[in-house]
Amino acid sequence: MIDAWAITVISVAVAAYGVLRLLRPWGCAGRTGVISQLLHVIMAVAMIAMVWLPQPAWSGWLQLTGFALAGVWYLLPRVRCSGDRETWPTHAVMMFGMSWMSLVMIIRPPGPIASLAGIAVLVAFLAVGSRQAVALAGPLVRRHGRRVADRSATVAMVLGMIIMTVPMLAVST
Repeated sequence: MIDAWAITVISVAVAAYGVLRLLRPWGCAGRTGVISQLLHVIMAVAMIAMVWLPQPAWSGWLQLTGFALAGVWYLLPRVRCSGDRETWPTHAVMMFGMSWMSLVMIIRPPGPIASLAGIAVLVAFLAVGSRQAVALAGPLVRRHGRRVADRSATVAMVLGMIIMTVPMLAVST
């Protein structure tokens, strides 16, 4: 299985962090911050479900639609918080990546278009993940705890999505 335990551990950590951010908000506050954290918790739980539970087709279509809409939401200019301007593309890419993963689970065999889209998703994950990892190094040096926690959670989720995308690409080709 797609290294189910690694995905589970990463996703549980990200979901727990999202719940912590909901209970003790900082950074992007208000409705935008709550929606963002809820989307990350839902995404982490969905990743756990993808590796452990068989998904009925209706659930896959629901996830595909929901995560695509979440990706579009992150692209809206009013969603970008002042302290989080550089990470909104990462959040959008992760949501669109979840839509692709849902598509691969629904359509069997996925076909060449899904495979090409999967390669694009993987490249996007690598690009935004690398950007976040580099951005994480600065606050680590300056010891800014909350920003380090935010970046670490984002890097962890992108890493989990990369781990999950590579085998799904193999299945889709």
